Amino acid sequence: MHGDDRGDTPRLVALPRLAALHAGRDATVELWVRLLAAPAPFAPQAPFARGPHRAAGALRAVRLYARPSAGVSVSLLQTHPHIGAPTGELGWLLPDVPAGGESDALLRLRVDRGLAVQGAAAPLLWLRAAGVDASGEPRTLAAPALLLPALGTDAFERLEPDAAVVRRLAGLAGPVDACGQR
Repeated sequence: MHGDDRGDTPRLVALPRLAALHAGRDATVELWVRLLAAPAPFAPQAPFARGPHRAAGALRAVRLYARPSAGVSVSLLQTHPHIGAPTGELGWLLPDVPAGGESDALLRLRVDRGLAVQGAAAPLLWLRAAGVDASGEPRTLAAPALLLPALGTDAFERLEPDAAVVRRLAGLAGPVDACGQR
């Protein structure tokens, strides 16, 4: 079993609202980027332990970096602070992630029609996150390149948007429910 399958390592996941581009047209792609921290292993705590305690699995000083392909522009839909990034990348500071928790970012990609060639799938974006784990060690995570196929009009119009991404986008203006979902 791979470490990610057990959920004991942090993961960086990118979920597009629609899983394809409209061939031959400029496109807007909303993308929900989730950084999922590993849950803390069970460790009994002394009832009156003193001093700072950082749960294993937590990440702090989290930075998200995006490197778009030529013909793709990226904007952040939230108010995370913009940070300096290596050449060709955009960067934002995300909130610390508690063990077993998540931090997310909502991105909007504008894709030039030249990348939306019917039957092809060009990489649109590369994502990586960096942070510091509970032991003070630097961690870097990468998501697979975002590849979306370009579909003709009939197939594109039959696509259903990802319900979780739609809820998260709608939640930008709405309250958080009891389960932490917007």
